[in-house]
Amino acid sequence: MTLNKMMCTWLALGPLLLLGLGNATAQQGGPLTLAEALDRALASNPELAAAEFATRSTQALVDQAAARPNPELGVEWENFAGSGELQGTQSSELTVSLSQLLETGGKRFWREELARGEAGLGGWGQRNAQQNLRLRVQETFVGVWLAQECLGLAKEHKALAEQLVTELESRVAAGASSEIEVKRAKVGVARAEIEIREAERCWRTFARNLAACWGSRDPDFTAVALDVDYLATEAGPSAGDEWLANNSEVTRWRLAGQVEEARLSLARAAGKPDLNLTLGVKNDFDLNDRAFVVGAGLPLPIFDSNKGAIRAAGHEVERNRLLAENAALEVRAAFAQASEEMNVASEEIQILSSQIIPLATQAHLDTQLGHLEGLFSLTDVLETRRSLFELRRDYLEAVARFQLAKARIERLRGDTPAADHTLSQEERP
Repeated sequence: MTLNKMMCTWLALGPLLLLGLGNATAQQGGPLTLAEALDRALASNPELAAAEFATRSTQALVDQAAARPNPELGVEWENFAGSGELQGTQSSELTVSLSQLLETGGKRFWREELARGEAGLGGWGQRNAQQNLRLRVQETFVGVWLAQECLGLAKEHKALAEQLVTELESRVAAGASSEIEVKRAKVGVARAEIEIREAERCWRTFARNLAACWGSRDPDFTAVALDVDYLATEAGPSAGDEWLANNSEVTRWRLAGQVEEARLSLARAAGKPDLNLTLGVKNDFDLNDRAFVVGAGLPLPIFDSNKGAIRAAGHEVERNRLLAENAALEVRAAFAQASEEMNVASEEIQILSSQIIPLATQAHLDTQLGHLEGLFSLTDVLETRRSLFELRRDYLEAVARFQLAKARIERLRGDTPAADHTLSQEERP
């Protein structure tokens, strides 16, 4: 096969190899998949481990809230070391008593409800941290993949530029081209080398960030393999807001509402006085007699009935309700935006892959062949090549935008990312 035919074949197959180039190379060394990255992050992320301890802490406070007030042991010694008949200890009296506070108004019950609500928020915090970590891994993983595919694209661009230099040098030797065309082609090689270095820098940055998701300083993988499915045209449910029940922000404010309701009930209960019962034994050393002592104490709510705390708790309940409504509005807006971005990216991907890139590929191929026959200038060749590679990069970026929008939708809906459809060779542009 001649050099010209090899170049033409490469140009024709380039779009098919665009996505496969990086992944095919990666598969030889075992590429890291998104599912594997998620598993590693969920198993080893330090922040997630810290959230688990926070959950345990709030659960321990539930047990503490259920505890009853401790009884109080009292000792009282009277009429000793005085003057006159009260000298010494002969006329003294010793009273030993046991007091118990009896809570009224359901204080213990509402204290437990408040602790359970805060424990629910603690559990929400752990689940929210998991979902945030999932989104972070997905976004960083897509960044690694995009840098990897752009690197493959830049290497292909450089290889074609180098082949063009070789071809032009042969034509110069035959007197069919000038040295200026060779120099211009070499500029293209240099620019492709810059693109390679920039893509390598981006890959290293995203790869380190991805490794940090599971607590590693440096990446222990050399490539990633992304499964994509851009064939779906609808990002969310056709009607209804059932998915809102799984959204973390909506869930947070619902749980916070339960906490504030319990806090309000506890404030109301705190305004009711508690009864303090005392039972004891009194020893009279002068008469050498004993007697029981019984007492009861009940605070009179004259100056403090906890009305200020009750009003404050009521305001917090209303504040939480309004914030919950606002959170639902913001979540709906974010969902609509992500859905639109996902659908637009899906349409762009399909148009680029089925229409635009094939036309640009054919135009580049025809221009390259025409230049070899003297029908087109080197400027025409370089321009069609630039346009083709820009379109290929647009395709990669559209796939990345689709994946990022899909990840945000899964985060908003509280979904666990399912196994995606692997893009077959026939489905790649």
